[in-house]
Amino acid sequence: SMFAATTRGRGGNANEPNVDPEQKASYEKIRDLLVAGGYFRAMIKSLSEFDIVAGGLAFCITSSNESVDFGLLFQEHSRMGEKIAMSENIERALAQMRCPFPIQAAQIYRLDCIHIYDAVRWLVAKVLEVRKETGDLVRLYSESQFSNFNFSLPSEQGDAEDRKQALSYVEKCKSVYTPSRKFRPRTTKATYRTTRRNRSAEEEAVHTVLLEYGQAHLYTMALLQKDEDAKTKKNDGDDTLIEDAELAQAREDKLRANMDDYDDRLNRGALDSLMKAGADDVHAAQDTVAEEMREAEELASQANEKEHGEFNHQRYLADITKQMEKAKSQLASIQSLHEQKQAELEEAQALLLKKVAYNTKIVNEMAKLNATIENSPENQRKIAVLRKLVALNESLKKQIASFKETCKLQRAEWQQRIADLKEAAPDDDGRGKKIIDTHAADSKKLEEAREHFSVRNRKLALVKRKMDSIPSRRELSQYSRQFVEVYDQMATKFLETKKFYNSYNSVEGIRAAMEHELKLLNSIHDTYPTISGSKSKTEKFVTSMTEIVEGMSSRLDSQSRTLDKEVAKRNATDEEYVTIIEKERLYYEMTKTFLSENKKTEVIEAKMAKLKKAARRK
Repeated sequence: SMFAATTRGRGGNANEPNVDPEQKASYEKIRDLLVAGGYFRAMIKSLSEFDIVAGGLAFCITSSNESVDFGLLFQEHSRMGEKIAMSENIERALAQMRCPFPIQAAQIYRLDCIHIYDAVRWLVAKVLEVRKETGDLVRLYSESQFSNFNFSLPSEQGDAEDRKQALSYVEKCKSVYTPSRKFRPRTTKATYRTTRRNRSAEEEAVHTVLLEYGQAHLYTMALLQKDEDAKTKKNDGDDTLIEDAELAQAREDKLRANMDDYDDRLNRGALDSLMKAGADDVHAAQDTVAEEMREAEELASQANEKEHGEFNHQRYLADITKQMEKAKSQLASIQSLHEQKQAELEEAQALLLKKVAYNTKIVNEMAKLNATIENSPENQRKIAVLRKLVALNESLKKQIASFKETCKLQRAEWQQRIADLKEAAPDDDGRGKKIIDTHAADSKKLEEAREHFSVRNRKLALVKRKMDSIPSRRELSQYSRQFVEVYDQMATKFLETKKFYNSYNSVEGIRAAMEHELKLLNSIHDTYPTISGSKSKTEKFVTSMTEIVEGMSSRLDSQSRTLDKEVAKRNATDEEYVTIIEKERLYYEMTKTFLSENKKTEVIEAKMAKLKKAARRK
């Protein structure tokens, strides 16, 4: 893990990895913030901590709509040099964005999550703010693109098929239940027109038409319902309703008696009679239809006025109310403007009064001054000189004004001459053409020079990129430092593994010895009860036990010799270590002496150089 910090133990013999819990907690917070900000790759477990943090920073900087001059194309599982370059680019980008929590490239590479957390929080807030501003626009654009390419959801396709079936069913129902004419009046067209014209009751005309198409029961039910509502309010009882129903039925029977059955199919005789009809009958029929249409429109307008009169009145009142509110708002604005103008007028009047008072004061002072001048001849001479100077000043002002006017006229005249000369054809013996040709040639040379310059710039950029691909001294020093740290970590891990192996081997030897001892004791425990009654078995048991004791003694002697060898080896190693320490101390002492002698040599060389310069001057 990148959060492992190497610490040396108190004895100075082992290096142990230590994970900082604060860094780990800050890293978890950063990952949660990045996921909340839309960087869902932070949830991938296979990515390293650096890839998640650096990738999240690059994603937030790119998504904040800030223009930065540095490349933030992040690649996961990159090399050490690429990680360092990416960290430096992120540092410069945050500085250009004026981040209030600046971080350094070393902190990003080292994953100093405690300091990175504040910068990530600021960037995620900025990303969410930008997404809130542009979210509606992106959503509308995506919806328009979705509709432009005629895409549809599976649910909408099913709805469209159901809609087609429903429409076909509705059309079929309309065609089946279309109203058909069943009756017609016995009177002629003219008589029928005269009858309808003389009718004053709109209800009778409507009832007649409904009766012709067999729908009279609907109108009768409506009348009964209307009468029932009216009679219910007056509490007249059920007898009146029965009488009204009987009257409506009698009216329907009377109208039906004046009608004949109607067949909408044309027979041969009707077709012949229509073909024999003259032009006068056709014109009369047209006039009849036109009059009936006008009467129908009048009846419809009257019905609309009756039905919608209250609605129109309410709408008129609403319009009047809106106009009154608008007039009130205009009145309030005009009143505020009037108050403002009134305040300005009062200020102007007060200023005018001050000016008038000041003018009166000046006039009084001038009168006093004139009276003083008239009484003193010396003051009169001074006043005469002053008046001459004032007259001279006025004449100089007039001269300046006239001089300016003359200069303006001359400037306009010369500008006009210059314009005339520019418009006139030049007569310079081909000098102007030579100038134009020279300018064209120089322009061509300039373009060639620019092209050559662009080629040089491209080559220079290519060389710079090649130079950038070569690590610099700073990068090499960072690489060496990283290699040293990696070597230290590997050495620490090696020592730790070696210690674990030694511990395992020693414990495994103890376990094997204990198992051997346990087997021996079990065999003694099992064999001893069987030899209690036999002398030969007892002797054999004693002999075997003697052999076992001798074997254990020889093994103990060999372990003692091994221990003595290890102790001797340790003592030799300690003596060698003391010798090396002594050599190291001697090395540092000789190095210090060498440096001091070098300084003395440099001083002597400087003195010799001064002496040589002095000898040359002489």
